[in-house]
Amino acid sequence: MAGKNTSVNLELEPVWQKRYRIARFFVYLIFILGFFCAIYLILFPSANFVFSFKNPDSSKNTVVEPRNEKRELVKNGRVPADNKLIFDTNLIGDFSKVEATFILSEKSSDVAEGKVSVRKSFRSFFYPKGDEINKAETPELFKIGSDYYQLADKTLYKFVSEKAYLSKYSANQAFTEDENFLRNYPVSQEFLGFRDGSLLSSGVSVYVVSGNKIWPINNPKTFQSMGWNWDDVIPVSEEEISVYQKEKLFTLKTPHPDGTLFSDKETGKYYLISGGEKHELVGQGAISFYLKTNPVLVEEKNLEIKGGCVLAKSFSLSEKYKCDIPISEINNFSGNDFEFESSFGKDIDIQDISVNFKKEMTWKNLRSSLITLMNRAITNYGQTP
Repeated sequence: MAGKNTSVNLELEPVWQKRYRIARFFVYLIFILGFFCAIYLILFPSANFVFSFKNPDSSKNTVVEPRNEKRELVKNGRVPADNKLIFDTNLIGDFSKVEATFILSEKSSDVAEGKVSVRKSFRSFFYPKGDEINKAETPELFKIGSDYYQLADKTLYKFVSEKAYLSKYSANQAFTEDENFLRNYPVSQEFLGFRDGSLLSSGVSVYVVSGNKIWPINNPKTFQSMGWNWDDVIPVSEEEISVYQKEKLFTLKTPHPDGTLFSDKETGKYYLISGGEKHELVGQGAISFYLKTNPVLVEEKNLEIKGGCVLAKSFSLSEKYKCDIPISEINNFSGNDFEFESSFGKDIDIQDISVNFKKEMTWKNLRSSLITLMNRAITNYGQTP
């Protein structure tokens, strides 16, 4: 009859009811296991880095610059018995241990007395020490109108802006001249920029400069992990940026450029990065000249503190050697770079390197992870009272 509601109740046969209950149980089980697996990965994360000597130029390689003690890159995987293999990994996070694994090629000798050690700091602070710097630069500087110039090789070089000049020198270092002074020397078409190591911002981008090059920093996490201070960022115009050659993104893998100033937290010593070396500043004159912004804080003593382990052959089809290094002791040191140093006792031929950082499942690490998550939530979604 029209307008009359009807309903039909369907009942599964017993065999299908049983199958349905079993299927529903497994769906719930998979969901629950997936949920707890996700929670575990958040609370006890891991980070893996690899390098294949079969494809040394591959973008998939995340281990940084395998090299020997002379800082020569090793691309074929061959490590003589009297040499060491050194490489880096860059990451942010709190981890308990790191597992280093080396897979040898079929033609390689076995490892005799394999050892691996690791230390933590900033990658450029691992540079060798160079000559001390004990005096400030004393160039001939002039102010003509509102512009600043530097005289070099009988040529005047104009600073791109007053801010660029003040990032290097103080206002009273420049002699004041009138426009007639420009007739005495040719003026270069090349502009002088900011002090090496300066941090600049234009629009939503932040850059670090060195020489005639400028690197856009890829994200705020990288900026903070490099030990920089937001108060040192100088807002600039597109004109001031245009005098530089733009490079690829500055990431965790990129070392601090020339001009970066480090300061030891305990001794108060200052080191300037230049030409692949770190140079200690000696004397107040040199320190005052280069200390224009907050230095990156480091602990020099940590360069000597290393965690280590002895390589052991793993039971596998491939020639694999590995060992675990506890890193809790060095985890809180300044820096985002872990430098590994390995020796093998024989001439060997490495095929692959794998480095796996792990956070062990302990109550202490659980508490640490929960505090970290809470602090991130406060930072991102709220404010501290």
